[in-house]
Amino acid sequence: MNTYRVAILCLVMVTFSLAGCGSGEWVQFSSIEGMFKATFPHQPDRQVNSKSKAVGFNAKSDDVQVGVTIVRLSGAPLNDDQALSILKKAQDLASRELGANVSNQSVYDWSEVKVLDYVLINTKSGLLVRHKTFIRNRTLYSVSLVGTEAGLASADAVRFMDSFQFRGALD
Repeated sequence: MNTYRVAILCLVMVTFSLAGCGSGEWVQFSSIEGMFKATFPHQPDRQVNSKSKAVGFNAKSDDVQVGVTIVRLSGAPLNDDQALSILKKAQDLASRELGANVSNQSVYDWSEVKVLDYVLINTKSGLLVRHKTFIRNRTLYSVSLVGTEAGLASADAVRFMDSFQFRGALD
């Protein structure tokens, strides 16, 4: 199994192992190893996949589960086309693994990187997963929401997604 497939599977696994308690006081969290900061519903749980070295930071509010997963990629720096190709492969694999359909896909530039933003819909369970994925400094990031349609549109979901920021310089 190639490195990218392992990394992508880890994104899927971490997305669905989002844990934590319900509402409380929201906290600003800064990840040193992931070079990002975001506001979580409480101090996020940290999970590491020993095989791929994927690191996930996850929490749950009353309305939605939120998380950021980071996976370091090996090799030379990627141009925009290569990065977008990897992001689309991640999307395709996540869709297949979850038995979900892709909806509301968009590609745009944000903070000097290409972003692939999409929603996966599992029609059997009614579960929705929103992924905002990008590659920066040879690191694959997935900022995720898991919940119902109302949960993904909730103030908690918007607050979390709007709070995500990179820390440090772009290499």
